[in-house]
Amino acid sequence: CYKAAGEFAQRLLDLVPVPAIADKARKMITICDRQSRDALPINYDARNPFVICAASHTPIHKGEAAVNCSYCQASYKPEFKDELCRVCSIAQIGAQATGLRSMASAD
Repeated sequence: CYKAAGEFAQRLLDLVPVPAIADKARKMITICDRQSRDALPINYDARNPFVICAASHTPIHKGEAAVNCSYCQASYKPEFKDELCRVCSIAQIGAQATGLRSMASAD
């Protein structure tokens, strides 16, 4: 996965790390430029923002349908709707909830 590793190293350099880390990232970019292909196909595009599905551990790209846990807001693909959240194990995925409400006492 040289192409993806090179993209990650470049993003690391964009963060202006300490010199020792920057040197390692530059070396990685040099190696990756020589082998600019991925041996295995991966579902990653550095230019397309995404969140990770908490059940399938695959990306949910911007604009794709997604559902969230009503308690912890973990993101899921629609096929996991109505299951128990795998992150908090408290709420149902995709359920509508008002959250915690505090009412003032009339006393």
